Amino acid sequence: MAHDVFISYASEDKITADAVCARLESHRIRCWIAPRDVLPSMDFGQALVEAIRQSRLVVLVFSARSNDSPHVKREVERAVSNGIPILPFRIEDVTPSSSLEFFIAGSHWLDALTPPLERHLERLAETVELLLARAGTPPVVSREPEPPIRGPAAPSPVLVALGAAGRVLLRQGLVALRMSGRLLRYTAATVVRRPLPSALAAAGICAVILVALVVVAMQGGGGNSSDNGQGGAVALVSTTTPVATNTPKPAATPSVARTTPTVARKTPTVAATTPLATQGASAGGAAPPMGEADQFAIVASPDCVAPGGRVEATWTAPEYEFMADIIALFPAAARNDEYDKYEWDHVNTVGGRRIFPAPSTPGEYEFRLVRSGVHLAASNPITVQGDCPTRAMSAPLEGYNATTSPGCVAPGGRLEVTWTAPEYEFMADIIALFPAAARNDEYEKYEWDHVNTVGGRRIFPAPSTPGEYEFRLVRDNTHLAVSQPITVQGDCPARAISAPLEGYSATASPECVAPGGRLEVTWTAVESFDVVALLPAAARNDEYDKNNNQYSNVSTTGGGLIFPAPLTPGEYEFRLLNDGTHVAVSQPITVSNDCGP
Repeated sequence: MAHDVFISYASEDKITADAVCARLESHRIRCWIAPRDVLPSMDFGQALVEAIRQSRLVVLVFSARSNDSPHVKREVERAVSNGIPILPFRIEDVTPSSSLEFFIAGSHWLDALTPPLERHLERLAETVELLLARAGTPPVVSREPEPPIRGPAAPSPVLVALGAAGRVLLRQGLVALRMSGRLLRYTAATVVRRPLPSALAAAGICAVILVALVVVAMQGGGGNSSDNGQGGAVALVSTTTPVATNTPKPAATPSVARTTPTVARKTPTVAATTPLATQGASAGGAAPPMGEADQFAIVASPDCVAPGGRVEATWTAPEYEFMADIIALFPAAARNDEYDKYEWDHVNTVGGRRIFPAPSTPGEYEFRLVRSGVHLAASNPITVQGDCPTRAMSAPLEGYNATTSPGCVAPGGRLEVTWTAPEYEFMADIIALFPAAARNDEYEKYEWDHVNTVGGRRIFPAPSTPGEYEFRLVRDNTHLAVSQPITVQGDCPARAISAPLEGYSATASPECVAPGGRLEVTWTAVESFDVVALLPAAARNDEYDKNNNQYSNVSTTGGGLIFPAPLTPGEYEFRLLNDGTHVAVSQPITVSNDCGP
């Protein structure tokens, strides 16, 4: 048996499911979780069925999303049919649907409804260990039993000094290794760029410096603990974090284009606090790039926003506590532990960008990054005021880009979005059409799709309600990578056809046809595509199979096909689709009784 526990979850709860997996595996309980453990080229459904059959326990991450997920229901049914016990781990206060309740009504539940999640994860791991032990054979690799707790013994001063010196030696040794690593990377680059003699010289310099660093580290470790036998040791074992003496400069605000208010805004009554800094952090300078921070920082854009508008919060942090640190938009005088009264979200990465709706009441507010739900790490003030803009679009992350066509569309019309990205996370990154002030994690309420390639072009129907919207590419279901504004209003066009990708073309004959008439489409391509389809103008690409008479699978770089025209008059188009999702070329068609057969 390759694993003990199968983790069942909805894709929207992937962050929590990964946390469950990490905690169980830290207790040396072997887990199977998709898509991580699905072997390449293996059928996904077959992999799930076999993994469930080989498990000793199924942990169900239960939420509103998993309650409605047909995939989760099938996984639970497979577990029950194989006689495998199910442990529901409830992260939301949701009543099970009748189909799920039939299978898990008699199961023992674990609730994880109150933060922090860490406490509940530990309890889950202990419960799983107990259930596996009761089932017969204990987990394949279990933790060593902990020794009995004894009363504290007074440490020897000599041992204290030696321990402190060892820690310093280890710390400085790690610094030496990091510096040597950089030198080795430089040497490797030299071999590529320069002749061999230069590379050998660089390698020799690297070796000499490495030896010198090790010597310095050894001398530093001894010197720090030799003042008077104990004085150095006492200083070294102190756990108090030093406080930065210099006030950091304000974090650099992302470049944002926004309209300057015509009425002078009132002077804010709050100011950003000095961010917390980790040991050795620089006390000045702009906010570092995401994921490379040595202190906590948070930036809001815009810093003055209209009530109910859209505000971005971008943060960086040297570390985080999973499901315990939060980012929230507070009234200026609110307590940190009152975050659950306002707009907030967990901080589960060392950097990111989230969208929040601005409060409907004008006043002074501030974004705060709060550690363990209590301690302030960084803050940034914002003003909510009627004469401020409703939103300001920040620059995209490096390597990300998105364009939309048209920028203004009629309600219910056709929207096209094209994106590029340097990377993607399978079944976790999404592209969606949001109301301007909607949160990133609300994408499932709107038109959205997974991003499973580094670029593509999708079609979405425009909302039926006029207003301000935007396309967003959201990483890991939470972090904004790039956004593009869209206006929906009655005097805008219903659609705009973008130019085809280079090397692709399509023609339809006739362009106007009577209902039920004959349509002919021909195409050329630089590589074979999967689908050519006739769709309503505002239909999504993945809806091509709703009418079996109006699409065809193809595997050639050119050809021609005959289709019957739809029976319902309206605007349609032929699309050449790669993988049934990405538009390479499209050709508009009108179906009308005024046209010929």
